[in-house]
Amino acid sequence: MFRLGLRCARQTRQPIFHPPARPFSSSTPSSLPVLKKLLEIMSKPESKTVPFAPSSPTLCNFLDRNHQFASTCDPDVLANTCKGQSPSVFWLGCSDSRVPEGVVIQAGLGEVFVHRNVANVFNPDDTSATAALAYAVNHLKVTHVVVVGHESCGGCAAALAAASNHKPDEPASTTPTDKGDAAIAKWIDPIKQLAYNAIKKQEANPTQDTFSLPQLVTLNVESQVKNIIHHEIIQKAWARGQSLSVHGWVYNLSSGKVQDLGLTQSKP
Repeated sequence: MFRLGLRCARQTRQPIFHPPARPFSSSTPSSLPVLKKLLEIMSKPESKTVPFAPSSPTLCNFLDRNHQFASTCDPDVLANTCKGQSPSVFWLGCSDSRVPEGVVIQAGLGEVFVHRNVANVFNPDDTSATAALAYAVNHLKVTHVVVVGHESCGGCAAALAAASNHKPDEPASTTPTDKGDAAIAKWIDPIKQLAYNAIKKQEANPTQDTFSLPQLVTLNVESQVKNIIHHEIIQKAWARGQSLSVHGWVYNLSSGKVQDLGLTQSKP
């Protein structure tokens, strides 16, 4: 690939060390040995050159692409982005690397305000998602909120597997010992409950087909649309007459197409 002047080899730089502006406080004597040791290390000549780790080919490739983007982008467009943003859409999507909103709907700079997480969940107790929705609706005045699920969602697949393996005599949620896995399990637990309830309903009616992952993906989008619609951010926006609609979509990986699930709701 043609390189655009990027330096991805090992590099060195001279760190700047600032001595303390005032003597160390005698109120924290336990910290003195550590600070003195730090001064001693920083005063050594060999400590003044800090090598950078070599950049990976993958990251160099991305940086090359960025330079190509910058060299071909309309300067007027870039100048306008510096002035602010006025997107019309708030996109709540999945973190999955196969569903970047800028690619699948060909969104331009400044057109879509985005929040993505595992399995496109809107949990009212999640400060991050709530803050993103509040900023989009109350300050950016978006006119559309879109929940976007996708085919073969890993979060939904994990929730479905957990629900399918659930035994009636076990608690609805079991917490893994690993903190990372525990966080994932807690996050997808609402989807697991959706799947479990759907499986029980299907088992009560044997004529129905086995509950599947595509069905859960759709059911999850429906659930998140409801969560957003019932949130006070949306309710207050509608009460003050703000033009705002909430939608549910599913992206098909195999076709590259987005399906509108027909869940659109506007001011009652």
